Amino acid sequence: MNKPSVGECNAGCVWFAQMEVIVNRKKRKVDGEKIFSIVASLAIVAALVVGVISIVKTTSNSKKQNYIDLNVAENTTTDEDKPTEIERQTDRTAIQDTEPETDPETEPETEPATEPAAATEPETPVQVNAPVLSFNDSSNLLWPVNGDIILGYNMDNTIYFPTLDQYKCNPAIIISAEVGTDVVSAAQGVVEDIYEDPIVGTSMVVSLGNGYKLIYGQLSDLSVGISDTVEAGTVIGKVANPTKYFTEEGSNLYFELVKDDSPVDPMLHLIDKE
Repeated sequence: MNKPSVGECNAGCVWFAQMEVIVNRKKRKVDGEKIFSIVASLAIVAALVVGVISIVKTTSNSKKQNYIDLNVAENTTTDEDKPTEIERQTDRTAIQDTEPETDPETEPETEPATEPAAATEPETPVQVNAPVLSFNDSSNLLWPVNGDIILGYNMDNTIYFPTLDQYKCNPAIIISAEVGTDVVSAAQGVVEDIYEDPIVGTSMVVSLGNGYKLIYGQLSDLSVGISDTVEAGTVIGKVANPTKYFTEEGSNLYFELVKDDSPVDPMLHLIDKE
């Protein structure tokens, strides 16, 4: 067997050295890859562990927070339902205000309660020396003015009215009198009303009693008022200028007697002139 030459030995050594280097490199590469894999695996495991820990902590904190919130809500509701110290003081003040303050030592003795006086209706003022009115079918009337009758009473037939130029019934007597002549009350009575009439001018109603009333028209310068008592012969006013409905008849006094608002002939009660 031939021995290898020196050159061959050197070439073999170089090849072997190169192979060893290559093997070492691969070995280091494999070791590096293993180490890298291990490190990567450890990093992944660490990340997973950290993630799990974070999730656990988050869940724990959330549960704890929910528990705390529920307690806080319960406590808050309870506090709101409870009256505050200010409200309690206000309530006590209101109760004290509604209750009368009494001091047993200084409280005055109260008199026994007396029954309230019975309510009475207001009394109608009584007229002093009020006359007793009692006019009736046989009572007499004074002439209110001294004059002639220019239009007589007639409720059964019509009579002629010159100014109106027509025939009509007449519930009164029209007595001729000068303007300014005094008009006297024909009987005792009480003035019931004074008003303006479009036909006979200023008019006065005097109640005589028993449903009888006298109505005076064509008046002026009244000397009595409503509710006044007049005696027979008392001046109640004066004769006025005639209204436009009696211009042809001239100045006059309208004199009407009614019983329960129905006309009555005054001539049945007027006494004879002196």
